[in-house]
Amino acid sequence: MTEGIMNTGEHIYTSVEVVIAVSCILGNMLVILSLWKTKSIQQPTFCLIVSLAMADFLVGAVASPLAVVMDSRVELSFLTCLFISCVILLLTLVSVLCLMAIAVDRFLGGLHPSLVRRAQPECSSF
Repeated sequence: MTEGIMNTGEHIYTSVEVVIAVSCILGNMLVILSLWKTKSIQQPTFCLIVSLAMADFLVGAVASPLAVVMDSRVELSFLTCLFISCVILLLTLVSVLCLMAIAVDRFLGGLHPSLVRRAQPECSSF
């Protein structure tokens, strides 16, 4: 096979990555819009959910296309490859840390509900 032609496995990987990225972008945009438009559910806990949705939106919009570029046959310099890898790692790490913050918030909310309600400030990001 020549170097410029993608094989079947690469086509399948790229197609699956595109489907995942588009569904990630659309799904997280729906979450962000629904929490932004519905004033009755704008509580501090939902600020964490919006931050998770934003992080996952960036994973779908930035990290997934960069992952396809990294796995494709595009010639990249070492520093470009390192930069792209760091961006992918940073965005996925932010998503995981947002998920962990939601888990800790829910755990503390179940363990000490009165303490968490008093300790949370008003959400001002909306």
